[in-house]
Amino acid sequence: MSEDILKYIRANWSTYSREAITAELLKQGYSQEDIDNAWKTLSSEGSIPVKRWDFWLALLAFYPGVQVVVGLLSLLIKASAGGSNTISFVIVSFPVATTIGLLVSVYLWQKKPVVAKGLLAGVILSFVIPFVPIFIILGICLSGDFRS
Repeated sequence: MSEDILKYIRANWSTYSREAITAELLKQGYSQEDIDNAWKTLSSEGSIPVKRWDFWLALLAFYPGVQVVVGLLSLLIKASAGGSNTISFVIVSFPVATTIGLLVSVYLWQKKPVVAKGLLAGVILSFVIPFVPIFIILGICLSGDFRS
């Protein structure tokens, strides 16, 4: 059994399932027997990973979290300032938030790679699925015609 298999499993267990890790190791040319032995070794050491949620927490905290915070802040601006600065706040705050998320992800890449990957996935989702739910809510709230 190769130490490389153990390193690969330890590096990826919190993000990927056992099946996905095994499939990737098979693609890399390791034998099924060596992979199974690595899992058994980790299990006997008591270091078999319990599925952690770091990746998903970072992703879900960033992607909808940014939308909710920006939405609430823009509604507060509308309520306190008469709404004149609300749209400009929304337009400026999303790119700023995603840039901050990207910088934090780069910073965490070596220290907490699983969290960094989750945060990066949230940043990417922010560009791929650009804030549709929050814009619908803001559109309804800002239009003023929702009473009719």
